[in-house]
Amino acid sequence: MKLAFSTLGCTDWTFEDILTTAKRFSIDAVELRGLDREHVSPAFSKNERRTLREEFSRRGVEICCISAYTRFSMPLREEREKNGRELLSFVDLSADLGCGFVRTFAGDFLNQDPERVYDYVAEALNRIGKWIERGPVKILVETHDAVSSGRSLKRLLERLETNAVGVLWDIAHSYWEDETPEETWELLGPWIEHVHIKDGYRSPCGTVVHSLPGEGKIPIRKFRDLLESKGYEGFFSLEWERKWHPQLPDLREALPLFTSIMKKT
Repeated sequence: MKLAFSTLGCTDWTFEDILTTAKRFSIDAVELRGLDREHVSPAFSKNERRTLREEFSRRGVEICCISAYTRFSMPLREEREKNGRELLSFVDLSADLGCGFVRTFAGDFLNQDPERVYDYVAEALNRIGKWIERGPVKILVETHDAVSSGRSLKRLLERLETNAVGVLWDIAHSYWEDETPEETWELLGPWIEHVHIKDGYRSPCGTVVHSLPGEGKIPIRKFRDLLESKGYEGFFSLEWERKWHPQLPDLREALPLFTSIMKKT
């Protein structure tokens, strides 16, 4: 089993902090956030990219995914094309860092006809995918926003005509959409390349409250066992959302609970 964590949980850490923590908790890889240079950016120079790749390699930690924040559900073609150029710049960055995946969002419906939005997103991903499909990097669409469920994301995937696009399965988002792990896998299994792990519960008013791994209502172990039984070989990455929820404990408190659950110790 291959374990990782996202730097969404530690946006104020240096690369040294990240690498030291990964080694301390026997984490195989890190998913680097690509926004506002927290922690990587397409604005990185060739020298910065080479130095970063060499340091991760020297320390024996992989870079398993770069998290872009691009979206393609906007009605204006110019906005979608701008996001497409940004996503391609992250693909180039990822290739230079020796990383095989870049995460993107599809986006929200924004009070539009859902079928039109699916077409917008598919058109953009087909265009980008055909451009990069002979390269070393694949785009992963996360179960998020308008495509949080397997049901909704599959409607997008069925419109794609490229093999350069896969799925990042955030187990919390599909679970909050009332899909069982088995249902989501049945819908998305052939496309799933990377998995986000998190925990939490819904408050009486319906708000999602994040919690330490194993202390919420998301059946992490059930997801783990299902993926293992299906032969999933990708990373299980802890997405600790401290950037958006600063009241959460330090990432170093969540990691031992995460590794214990995933490794069944």
